[in-house]
Amino acid sequence: MFETIIKILFKSIIEYKKPESRSFAEIYASYLEENGESPAETSALPPVHEPAMVILPEDHPFCPSVLERRALCPGSYWMEMDLPDVRTEAGMYGLHYHGLIATAIKNSISESTSHLSWQDERLVKKCCKFYRKVVGPDEQWVEVERRVRFMEGEEELYNGTTDIIACRQDGSIVVIDWKTGIYELDSVQDNLQMKAYVLAIMQEFSVKSVSVYIYYPNLNKRSQFTFNNESELETEIRGIITSSKSEGSQLTPGGNQCFFCRAKAYNKCPEYVGY
Repeated sequence: MFETIIKILFKSIIEYKKPESRSFAEIYASYLEENGESPAETSALPPVHEPAMVILPEDHPFCPSVLERRALCPGSYWMEMDLPDVRTEAGMYGLHYHGLIATAIKNSISESTSHLSWQDERLVKKCCKFYRKVVGPDEQWVEVERRVRFMEGEEELYNGTTDIIACRQDGSIVVIDWKTGIYELDSVQDNLQMKAYVLAIMQEFSVKSVSVYIYYPNLNKRSQFTFNNESELETEIRGIITSSKSEGSQLTPGGNQCFFCRAKAYNKCPEYVGY
């Protein structure tokens, strides 16, 4: 059942990219028909809300999670300015699972999962097991849902919230990022979100090396890389910020950059109309 829910959600993401997207309920019905299932056989599907977009407080315009959008479409910086942030249904499920995992790691796994559904408990325990395997039996310290900042003097260039930052007994710094979907993203070394976290951590904690793990509990897969190239990371990320802020920066529509874009969600982008 859990796998069915996740497949439906990500089929919803693909459909939502289309100009005439279908609702989650319509996509769900189509999925049942394609797989020969009836609604009664999948009655445990949790409730979803319409419309598919939920307004949330605004993030920093260059937070790590939007850097890929800025790199692919520099003009999105100007188009999204002053627009409230949005989340899709699938994104809200991701927030739900991130909250459960954070609570479990902050507390004790035995204390924090007894009230969960079996689907939620399964995912949370897999993440906690992965955390302990990566960090070791006794970390020096761990910070969960930690906001990190990259500064230029007194100016904050960006900030973002990491899922896990931990210090092993040997003093090495580890970052873990949970991806609760069913599709793999860029490998860690090519992932702009991870690069931005690392750069901020290197500055804030005065370290030269950071190991990053992306873990996909639904796929039983992981991606890992150790960064020690602070100057290269800074050059790349500063370049994206500078390009985005430049007057007349280009609007370049596409699936990845448009899906979570506020300008698209509020029908403010002239380039998306014909995409």
